[in-house]
Amino acid sequence: MSLLSRVANHFYWFGRYVERAENTARLIIAYANLALDLPRSSRLEWYSLVETTGSDAAFHKAAHKPTELGVMRFLIEDRENPGSIVSSLRFARENLRSTRDRVPREVSESMNLLYGFVHDRSDTAIRRTAERYEVLRGVVDRCQLVRGYIGGTMTHGLGYQFIRTGRMLERADMTTRIMDVRLDDLLPAGAELPPAFDALQWMAVLRSLSAYQMYRRQSHGAVRARSVIDFLLLQEDFPRSVSYCLTKLRSGLSTLPRSEQAVATVSALGGQVAGLRGAVLSSDAEALRAAIDELQRALNGVHGVIERTYFLPLTEPA
Repeated sequence: MSLLSRVANHFYWFGRYVERAENTARLIIAYANLALDLPRSSRLEWYSLVETTGSDAAFHKAAHKPTELGVMRFLIEDRENPGSIVSSLRFARENLRSTRDRVPREVSESMNLLYGFVHDRSDTAIRRTAERYEVLRGVVDRCQLVRGYIGGTMTHGLGYQFIRTGRMLERADMTTRIMDVRLDDLLPAGAELPPAFDALQWMAVLRSLSAYQMYRRQSHGAVRARSVIDFLLLQEDFPRSVSYCLTKLRSGLSTLPRSEQAVATVSALGGQVAGLRGAVLSSDAEALRAAIDELQRALNGVHGVIERTYFLPLTEPA
């Protein structure tokens, strides 16, 4: 293999961590906007954001309180949380530094500017609700800038394909997590739900993935749970749907050497996702939830195959 496994590992995790930082920022923005749409008598559980990111154990280990301030600190700047925005960008920057001779200067410069922006403003985003949107929106925009420089200035060879592989796998994982937590409901048990709250929740899910406008163009109707899930799982031309991510993941892997097992694993998973249409259209929410949980495990399995094929014995914390 012409690209050393150590370098490939750095590229892969760089792609994952930048995507993770952007997704976390998007998720917090959407959740905060949902809170503004609710009457004062209905309060959201901020801890649901921790569940979405799958970082429950790290949250409890850090002894944060499940309040808005505690959750914001954990998800935005906690350096002991590998999924926080600050940690994700720090890891992305460290991985990029190890490959700086293989990427255009514009990519490194935009990454340094992104990290500096977050490092200087993370406390503001935690403590000042009025300024939180501006900071988090800045994270999303600057992550997009980094991605634009990667796509527009970097040779689309093996290094680029590993970055894209990491990005698409991370994106598919976050999409399934967001849907999974919504199926478990965002409000505490016994809360008084306003009549339109179900639609508001699914609108928040769509907005967290920048999918609301594209969904409305596709559906032309009200926001309904089944059609939203169908869109986010199976819409093949929407860049954040699971089907789209798997298609791009498979095409990127197919350009790599020794990729037969990885490609076959992703292809099987694509078939599994296509088979979920019946569960989406049924009225059995438990079956759908179980199917999405299995999908998350399968995505972890894809990572395992990629790691065994290209990176071992090197590893990186997820």
